[in-house]
Amino acid sequence: MDYGRIAELADRVVRGDARIYRLPRKDEAGRIAAGRIAVEASCVAGEEFGTHTGKCGSEYEVYERVEQALKQWAVHTGVWYSLQRLEDEIVSPAEKVIDLGVESVVYFVGGSVYKVMRSNHHNPLLYIDNRLALHNSLFPDVRYELLGITEDEHREQQFVIRQPKVQGETIREYALRNSSKYGGGIEADITKEIYVAVNRKMFAWGFEQGLYPYQYINDYYRIDDANPGNIMFLDGHDPFSPATEFFFIDTAPKLNVDAGMNYLDFEITDNK
Repeated sequence: MDYGRIAELADRVVRGDARIYRLPRKDEAGRIAAGRIAVEASCVAGEEFGTHTGKCGSEYEVYERVEQALKQWAVHTGVWYSLQRLEDEIVSPAEKVIDLGVESVVYFVGGSVYKVMRSNHHNPLLYIDNRLALHNSLFPDVRYELLGITEDEHREQQFVIRQPKVQGETIREYALRNSSKYGGGIEADITKEIYVAVNRKMFAWGFEQGLYPYQYINDYYRIDDANPGNIMFLDGHDPFSPATEFFFIDTAPKLNVDAGMNYLDFEITDNK
């Protein structure tokens, strides 16, 4: 792969001279908001995906080829996080760590939140599309910035992400602290007040309830995991007040393919 050409393509996209045709234009702005590294990683993944699709025995073989290409690119460009670099720059300075198991590990460092997010052998390009570009398009106040790529001790690829720190707590944390006020514990059955609060906010944004709790859809997007543990509000506010602003820090958005929205084949053309 010609890394110089890939870097030039990414520069043109960031400057606005070229455009990635993969997501709707406003969502591609979310990819750029994830930083130049995210744009360049998208170019690497998109080109590699196009090269190997239809030529491998299975889609997972294609994903492995893309992951290999991303690692080689990250090492070449200096955005590869070895376990030692991860320890030195993020793990050791962290004031607080939350291990979310199969999904990610979250580190709180100063005014930022760092997330080491596992792709779990999913399509790396689609992972960037959804978890970075679409997230930033929908929730710009808590945008993700891609810093680099790493892998765990089992050689499973992960993305190193930075996000602004919200000075507040999640709805779940608040409800657990005030469980007696809001109908008892919430681990087994989410209280009605929480469900109403999240629904009210999503319905106001033009979403409808999906098939599952805390799944929301409209003609363009499907958002999963919009649950109380992934929604924050600022200190000193009541999460159940209609006026309180919510920060959706870690949902799983996708294009609503059931409504006719499609991910286009990755292509970069002059911006017109």
